[in-house]
Amino acid sequence: MDARGSRASRSGAPALGQHFLSRRLASELVRRARVEPDDLVVEIGAGTGVLTAALAARARAVIAVEVDARLARGLRSTFAGVPVVRVVEADVRSWGLPREPYRVLGNVPFAITTEVLRQLLDDPTSPMSRADLVVQLEVARKRTQDPPRSVRSLVWGPWWTFSVGRRIPARSFRPPPAVDAAMLTIRRRDPPLLPPGELEPFERLLRRLFLTSDRPVVRCLRSVVGSQAGRVASDVGLSHRARSTDLRVIDAVALFRRVRRTLG
Repeated sequence: MDARGSRASRSGAPALGQHFLSRRLASELVRRARVEPDDLVVEIGAGTGVLTAALAARARAVIAVEVDARLARGLRSTFAGVPVVRVVEADVRSWGLPREPYRVLGNVPFAITTEVLRQLLDDPTSPMSRADLVVQLEVARKRTQDPPRSVRSLVWGPWWTFSVGRRIPARSFRPPPAVDAAMLTIRRRDPPLLPPGELEPFERLLRRLFLTSDRPVVRCLRSVVGSQAGRVASDVGLSHRARSTDLRVIDAVALFRRVRRTLG
């Protein structure tokens, strides 16, 4: 497997999703991410080490995660004399993330972006404080739209905020991908909108509301709170015509709390 999670071709052509940054761009992205001297940074998809080198110049420690064995060997050789860098040959989707406070920065393989996001964000109790990820521009836009218009983005919303940073033209990569990219920045909410223990019931409610996303939320609520559905929606300021795709994070949280009170 190559650095971007897919098998390289025998011709030596870049495999799907394998797009590397220049040193200059890597340094700019690390600077924009405001990496601090006391940060522990997990780098996803370390590849040829351009981001690794920029991070090593700023962070307390860097864990460079790379799935490709050849590239991992190259990283170990390049950073053998750099004590702040530890190279880990692993698939980040199944690798155990640090238990101490950390942040993430990386050039995420486009083909596995959602899986990487789930690995980072599905557990609201994780010690991650922030992630700055190079992703497809459309993915960055999707994750930052308001309202989110998806269950997954709403589920993450009480614990994380999303913003789009620098747009990165396709020509900035070698080889260039078919589409532009952007820096997606994810920050932990402090304080969160819900305690971590509410994750499962919150997600269950959202999934019930999204089963029929073309129907008004108030109609979907009838299967949860019965005849009180209209009152519950009104109490949180939700239009009786609003659909699940109209819900902002703050609406979803307010609705969840009101439903919990109704059910006792």
